[in-house]
Parts: sequence; C-alpha cells; structure tokens
Amino acid sequence: MADPQALYDRTVTITRPALATTSGDAGYLGLEEANETVIASNIPASIQFDRHGTRPDARVPSDAEGRTLWKIFLPVTPALPLGSLRQTDVVTDDQGLRYQIEAPYWTALGYDIRAELLTA
Repeated sequence: MADPQALYDRTVTITRPALATTSGDAGYLGLEEANETVIASNIPASIQFDRHGTRPDARVPSDAEGRTLWKIFLPVTPALPLGSLRQTDVVTDDQGLRYQIEAPYWTALGYDIRAELLTA
C-alpha cells in the first residue's frame, strides 16, 4: 500500500471570500486574504499542474500567455466533509501560492478540485 505522506506531499488551508454586499462605488471588491474566513487548515494535499487556459481577451503585450489551471486532490478527512467546498473558495498551499476553486467535486477518495492559480 502506498504511503499517504508520499501521495499527499503538500499542506493547504481553505478559505472562503466574504460576499460583496455593497452597491455603488465601493472600491476594490476582489479577493483579499483579510476578508476570507478559514474553512479548514493543515489539510494534506496533492497539487498537480493541469494545463494553460486561454489567453486574456484584451491581448495586450503584457498579458500572460494564459492562466494556469491546476488539479488539487484532498483525501477524505473529517475537516472537509462532502459539500463543504464551494466554487470560488480559495486554497493556499504551504508555499504561499493561492488557487481559486473552479470545480470542487467529491469522489470516494476525497475532493478532486480544478482551480486557477491566482497572481498577486
């Protein structure tokens, strides 16, 4: 049997961004760590590169080639039962990289997540 430590060699924290309930000119309402609620922390994970997404529509010279999409696998754990993750939740790994969840789905082995790497 494979060593779980070898399969899930990373550690992540899951946070949920606050919902914007303001109308009118409220300034920047994007993702800010200070406005996120911790859902679970110290969760073992496997993070794997999936592919490059599409290039931004603006097509200006300074655009990145395309966003990067990642697969994040989380084992079954009492801290993250079925239905506990949502689209737009944020995964922060042990290296400080942040990923926004696009598709969290449950399998018999735990969560299988598709996420986009967020840039600072």
